[in-house]
Amino acid sequence: MQFEHLAEILPYRASYAIYVRCGAVQAVPAVGEVPSILLRRKLAVRGFGVDHCIKVAEVTEGRTLSAIIEGIFQQFSSFIHSYPQC
Repeated sequence: MQFEHLAEILPYRASYAIYVRCGAVQAVPAVGEVPSILLRRKLAVRGFGVDHCIKVAEVTEGRTLSAIIEGIFQQFSSFIHSYPQC
């Protein structure tokens, strides 16, 4: 399936193929809940400002993700992108 990443017109826009298993069920975490699969991973986290440019970037363990997200949202009225770090 084709996925468009950060669809707004900004330097980080991309599209690429993603693979979805047959019968996969979409996770629906509660507001404020970090999905358990992320708690076990090392993650890169990027906070974007209202101008859609990166304002802060960190690499963190998943178990600290919630605190990182709270800190970023306290500093910026932005959005956050996180992805597994190898």
